[in-house]
Amino acid sequence: MHNSSIYIVDDDISFCLEVEMILVKLGYNIIGQSSSFDQAQTDIKLLQPDLIISDMALDNGKNGVMLAENVKELEIPFIFMTSYNDVDHYEQSKDYPKSKFIVKPFDKLTLKGLIDDFFKTEKLKGSDNYILNDRLFIKHTKQFENVAIQDILYLESEGNYCYIHTAEKKYVHKGSLTRLLESKAFNHIVRIHRNFAVYLKKVKTVSFNNKVLTINDKELPIGKSYTKSTREIIMKSKV
Repeated sequence: MHNSSIYIVDDDISFCLEVEMILVKLGYNIIGQSSSFDQAQTDIKLLQPDLIISDMALDNGKNGVMLAENVKELEIPFIFMTSYNDVDHYEQSKDYPKSKFIVKPFDKLTLKGLIDDFFKTEKLKGSDNYILNDRLFIKHTKQFENVAIQDILYLESEGNYCYIHTAEKKYVHKGSLTRLLESKAFNHIVRIHRNFAVYLKKVKTVSFNNKVLTINDKELPIGKSYTKSTREIIMKSKV
């Protein structure tokens, strides 16, 4: 059973229901469907599914890419469907960065393959925490807290634990900083000290003379053994 949620949009309500039945049998969690552009937009903003499967041609002359643009702040991936093997539809679908394209009629396993590409999870070594769709799920008591990886400012090591700092909150991850940084999801985060790693795009100021940098008004040390590599990366990225 897949815990990630899917929302389906198609102006043909019977096709919507057909796709829903197929995906439910395959074990996916369908949290809604609509044949109306306006209703879909409202539902998506309320339900915030993990994936949207939408026909390109929708009601009132609107299309799937328009729908994606109207909810783009949620950063939800789309699978766009079309009844036509149409280059124009394909080119339109590429305007939305987190998207895939499928032509009707399609085999259910072809659709399953596209969905599973979006729902690849990475379990972090030594913990119950995992990564899904550029988001980190951190277990706290009996539930998971959902953190966008791009919102992480810096990581702080303390013994066998890491503190994950965002602008709003600090999360606790059971595991070493070294192990956490082994994940490809953290390729944009750079280690600057034995106990700290930062997202360079969030850095405000750097002083190599004082061996410190500031991020979100927090001053962090640059370790002696990390000074050269930090300088090279910063110069290359023009932070």
